[in-house]
Amino acid sequence: MLRIRQLNVFHAIVQTGSVTAASSQLGMSQPAASQTLKDLEMALDFKLFERDGRGLRLTEAGEMFFIESEKSLYVMQELEQRAQAIKEGNRGQMSIACEAAWGASLLTPVLSKFMERRPDVSLAVYPFATSYFHSWMSGGMIDIAVTSVPINNQNFIQERLGSSEAVIILPKSHPLCAQSTIHAEQVSEEDFIVLSSRNELNYYRSAAAFQNLGVVRNIRIFSPLSESVFSLVEQGAGVSIVSKMICETLSGQFDVEWRPFEPKIRYDVFGYKRRGMPSNRHETLFFDLLREHIA
Repeated sequence: MLRIRQLNVFHAIVQTGSVTAASSQLGMSQPAASQTLKDLEMALDFKLFERDGRGLRLTEAGEMFFIESEKSLYVMQELEQRAQAIKEGNRGQMSIACEAAWGASLLTPVLSKFMERRPDVSLAVYPFATSYFHSWMSGGMIDIAVTSVPINNQNFIQERLGSSEAVIILPKSHPLCAQSTIHAEQVSEEDFIVLSSRNELNYYRSAAAFQNLGVVRNIRIFSPLSESVFSLVEQGAGVSIVSKMICETLSGQFDVEWRPFEPKIRYDVFGYKRRGMPSNRHETLFFDLLREHIA
């Protein structure tokens, strides 16, 4: 079986032209480097080098192996680095799943702060429907998830990151913009744009607030993306109830107004990570920054 140490010695000899120079470059003794090369040739069952007047020269088989091994060496070194980083809780990559409707909008300012604090960590953000979170986290395809929907799974660790009250967004020309607070009874005749699908928890929270007052909403559009909701409101297609934290992130990008809404509706935000995984300081920092942002 080939070992990364053997490939490192082989490549150092190719680069330097001798076993002595390669051993010096790698910080090992010359006999150890020679034995490592011998072990590699025995494992391969063909010669990698032949001597000429100036030192060592690759054989034809050695040249072919060098080309192929370059790719493998890079992968093995990368894997070794990642394994060490996982052991130290210092992974260089982190994958984050968030709700498609609002997650990307909420996370944008948090991602910027995180990248300032962790410049060597690369991030991947996946906006998904919450129904995908179970399989993606269980399969190890994502490291953490951020959602407003509680996930009941004993294999996940839940952290409550905070909550945000609901506000109502309106076109700037809307007469209700003159009000400091808007009540559910005042929008009974309005067309509504809902940020969620019909089967998501936040939809039912909003629906319950209206039903308890005997007010029936005229829902015209369900949209899965917060940006599209704000754009539709800006164009006068209706009004919408959204989380204040999303509104504070997006309202400056659209020509809309927002006001406090009564009755009070609150949206919780939860963070999830897999149980049994090594403690990871990047995940801890990310959740801490998200708590600060929500607060």
